[in-house]
Amino acid sequence: MQFERDLRLGMSRTDVETYLRTQKISYDEINWNYDEKVGEDPSGSIFCEKWDVYIEMRFIRPQGQFRASPADNLDNIFIQKIGTCL
Repeated sequence: MQFERDLRLGMSRTDVETYLRTQKISYDEINWNYDEKVGEDPSGSIFCEKWDVYIEMRFIRPQGQFRASPADNLDNIFIQKIGTCL
């Protein structure tokens, strides 16, 4: 995965933002983490709609910190699927 090659764990939020901006990668900030939508998967079920597929970049915040900070550190990068089911 490109993100795992280019972003190293422990990088600051500011460095990750700079990388995403220079690569012209759009992302959403959700719960202090960054998500980039990379595609959709069909659900294969009558109970669920399609699944949106994201690369999630998760950050660690110091204990007691209640909002995102430029100094937060990148903790994990993984694929996540989010869908709507009945």
